[in-house]
Amino acid sequence: MDIITKVGLIPLYEEQILIHKPFPKRNAGDDVPFGLCRGTRRYIDKNGLLRDLRDVDVSKIDPQTIEKPKKTMINEAEEELGLLQHNMLRLIDMGPQMYHSARKGDYAIHFFVCEVETPGQLAHADDAKDVRWVSWSELQGMAEEGSFKKAYIPIVEAGIKAMRAA
Repeated sequence: MDIITKVGLIPLYEEQILIHKPFPKRNAGDDVPFGLCRGTRRYIDKNGLLRDLRDVDVSKIDPQTIEKPKKTMINEAEEELGLLQHNMLRLIDMGPQMYHSARKGDYAIHFFVCEVETPGQLAHADDAKDVRWVSWSELQGMAEEGSFKKAYIPIVEAGIKAMRAA
């Protein structure tokens, strides 16, 4: 069984989607496009410390020590969006969704979609240069012009459909 190391969230409020602009990573340049909230799961090492799964051979990690996807999502939502758990109403586990990265190729991200109770009630997002609510049509336009990662569009569409069906 492959362990999915990445987890993401699509926060919705009525017809709005909460997106963020991450701080540029090393060698990424100054202008990084907006994207969805996502992060890497962690595990507890032999010394009892939380470590990122990104830098280890996951096959050598005891699966019982790996953070659950929902826990990762809750942490990332606060860090990247300022969205706290008590402001998430309905939460739907979408499971693995395929994402295409120009640099890394195709890989699965475990996504959740949630309904946000109060859209203006966001805490400070420590890991984001900018956070904003956009409509579906704005998001599609941003993807076409390159200011939002286009590979997220089918995932957002699946999240909106899952929320409407719930």
